[in-house]
Amino acid sequence: MSSISGVSSAASSSNQMLLASLQAQMTRYASVANGQNSQASADYKALQSYIKTGDASAAQAALARLQSDSQASASPSPAPASSAQNQISDNSNINTTA
Repeated sequence: MSSISGVSSAASSSNQMLLASLQAQMTRYASVANGQNSQASADYKALQSYIKTGDASAAQAALARLQSDSQASASPSPAPASSAQNQISDNSNINTTA
């Protein structure tokens, strides 16, 4: 029986280390979760909950979603096509024969 409890305590220790690591990573995403991205906010809260309950695999999945949300909110928006087209047409009207 002692070998079973030894395996259990080793798994528990490993789980605790993983949860601590996830919690440390979570702090990087607090500003994203507090911003305009409601999906990031929901994922941040889920991550907090999973860490609190000790569910490491669900916490990992929530962190991955939070990272994805963070990258999506940090992506620059492409310039509107009309703005680029106006600049091209403005430049084509320049008289270079003067």
